[in-house]
Amino acid sequence: MRIPTTEQIRDLESKWIAHCDGNWGQVLMEIAGRGAAIRALRMWQENPGEVVVVAGRGNNGGDGMVVARYLTLWGVPVSVWLVSQARQKNESDDNTGSIKAENSQEAEKAITASDTTQKGSAKSATIERGGDVDVAEMKTAEGKLNKTILESLDVSVKVLAHEAFYLVERDTDDKHGRNIFEDEEAALFDRSKHGRKQPGQRDSRHNREEHGGESEHERHSDPNVDELFEGASLIVDALFGTGLEKQVEGLYKRVIDAINRSGKRVLAIDIPSGINSDTGQIMGAAVRADQTVTFGYLKPGLVTHPGATLAGDLGIIDIGLPEIPESTPDINLMTVEIVREILPVRPVDSHKGSFGHVLAIAGSVGMAGAAMLSSMSALRVGAGLAFLATPRAVLSSLPAEEVIYKPMPETESGTFSKDAYAQLKTLTSQAQSIILGPGIGLNDDTFELVSKLLNDIDCPCIIDADGLNAIAKKPEILENNDGQFVLTPHPKELARLLDCEVSEIQSDRINMAIKAAQKFNAVIVLKGSMTVTANPEGEVFINPTGNAGMATAGAGDVLSGIIGGLLAQHVDPFQAAAAGAYIHGRSGDILAEEIDESGLVAGDIKRGIPFAIASIKNGQRSNLESMFLSESSD
Repeated sequence: MRIPTTEQIRDLESKWIAHCDGNWGQVLMEIAGRGAAIRALRMWQENPGEVVVVAGRGNNGGDGMVVARYLTLWGVPVSVWLVSQARQKNESDDNTGSIKAENSQEAEKAITASDTTQKGSAKSATIERGGDVDVAEMKTAEGKLNKTILESLDVSVKVLAHEAFYLVERDTDDKHGRNIFEDEEAALFDRSKHGRKQPGQRDSRHNREEHGGESEHERHSDPNVDELFEGASLIVDALFGTGLEKQVEGLYKRVIDAINRSGKRVLAIDIPSGINSDTGQIMGAAVRADQTVTFGYLKPGLVTHPGATLAGDLGIIDIGLPEIPESTPDINLMTVEIVREILPVRPVDSHKGSFGHVLAIAGSVGMAGAAMLSSMSALRVGAGLAFLATPRAVLSSLPAEEVIYKPMPETESGTFSKDAYAQLKTLTSQAQSIILGPGIGLNDDTFELVSKLLNDIDCPCIIDADGLNAIAKKPEILENNDGQFVLTPHPKELARLLDCEVSEIQSDRINMAIKAAQKFNAVIVLKGSMTVTANPEGEVFINPTGNAGMATAGAGDVLSGIIGGLLAQHVDPFQAAAAGAYIHGRSGDILAEEIDESGLVAGDIKRGIPFAIASIKNGQRSNLESMFLSESSD
């Protein structure tokens, strides 16, 4: 399943609109908005009450206007708030009584320049004139039309403008007869009332700030904003769409914080407002949604954290776009159908030699578990033979298993000696795949051995753990390789390989994985939730399987063994890596259901591999796949 970047989807929609008709953007908005309205209706039926639509002035807000219209036609009580960052003033010399923006271009460019999905980008007209912005109007022709249609149904669109929360609408009384903002001073951010916790505030799955949990600002009450959502049973977030690049500040941040503080259910339109649609990062503040409906295609920011956490349950609405043309990066979600096609066929008349033999160069004194987990996992995924080359002192601690042990010369500390080179060179020439690194340690002898051995390996080789640390010390040892290597770093290991901070890796996982793949001419498996597998050509698979219980010692060794076992069966390195991550996660998911995530250990994941493969062959989808592949549209 293709996951286009913001630029790719923008280009696709623009060209499709031009191909169909200049006004086709309106058609796309109508289809998208109606699909989102159906999802909103389902949520509303679970807890009837008032639906509050919070809209921006771009096309995401236009989608919100369509949602509000359909809900109104279906008899659902709806209120709509149009939010604008521009500062307002009444012009006493303006006989029309219109309200204009002060320094509107400066006031709005921080957010509203990015406040748009791309529907209608081919011919959408912005409603900005002479340096002033009429903040009661939408920015695009599609949005303006849908706001007009909504208002023709006697639905009042109230406009919130600038940091002081001036209410642009002439009638400032709400439906209960109260004056919402009696004067400018009362409307200002009231710091004296900070600290009041809101009833029904969510905490369990939204309890960490790095994943969109409450920020310091969000924990404090903001009565003037909080009041907007007091009577709501459902909030529809239509503030920002894809393409947000600037930090969310001011009025927008206050509104988002109030949404999160409200404890009400939230449906996000296309992507939770405040999430970067390419990286999944929080741009200052972001909405925590219970459900997100996205249009046409998944977005990278919905399957990378923290965006994936904040999106809640996902749904895709088919709005009639064509397929994404070939372009890079080529990002895809790994699915059970793809993995099933990758799994090697096992002919009836096969023998152990038919499925290759794996050589694991692994272990040291005290790290025998890493060696066994990787070797046995290779067998569990279907490799015919597994050889374990390990320091001689480790042998006494190894169990009697189906692995063939090869004792190697050792250092005084019980790690590989450089004197093991000749024996290892012979063994590597006989293997169909190699697993290098789990538990080997990194003294000087071992480092010298790894550096020398990498030049002699001429079959697919997965490098993990201390093998990666050796490369980080001397990156040039992978120069001029022929692309047979698979590197499986966690974020800290990749930061060492790229000589950067872990925060840089985590802030843009997809592009950093591609960068590493191109630097080392290797397949990169960037481990973690939503594991990213990338190759030097810019192809990427995002893995939907796995759970928090797999954050346990030795889980990476099992992954190395799974990938090594697939490589031994002559699976292409990129496919083996991506499918291996899926199998690994599926095994963890199956065992977590059996024994609970908290008690999961690496040996359980190894044990679950055959069950994972059986479930894949039966076409069982992951939870994430099931969210949208079972219903491609609403």
